[in-house]
Amino acid sequence: MASLFGIPLVVACSAAKSACLGRVRALATEVSPRGMRVNAIAPGGIESDA
Repeated sequence: MASLFGIPLVVACSAAKSACLGRVRALATEVSPRGMRVNAIAPGGIESDA
């Protein structure tokens, strides 16, 4: 969510995830004419008892 919404106190995370998302979109646009697909996984924080 950090790449889509402005979340306080996580500026570096937001910038990094936005850059990753942009890179994936650009690569997908570049290679899709050759029948290739590009996917990304951008995990976020997970609360746990541990």
